[in-house]
Amino acid sequence: MAVKSLDDVLARLKSQVGNDLALAPVCTRLMLRTGVNLRKPRPEQLLDGSLISKVVDALSAMGYAF
Repeated sequence: MAVKSLDDVLARLKSQVGNDLALAPVCTRLMLRTGVNLRKPRPEQLLDGSLISKVVDALSAMGYAF
């Protein structure tokens, strides 16, 4: 399944992390690396293909499979 929005990225990440408590530090680290708040992205970021790629690359570098 290809990710098409930041909502898709968040859903896949949640399935890998398991719970919201463990998700918080991952989202914080991601925000510091990419400038994206994955839990509450700005509307213009939601479908931005280049930004989604940047987020997926950062998560992959952090050890999450995408």
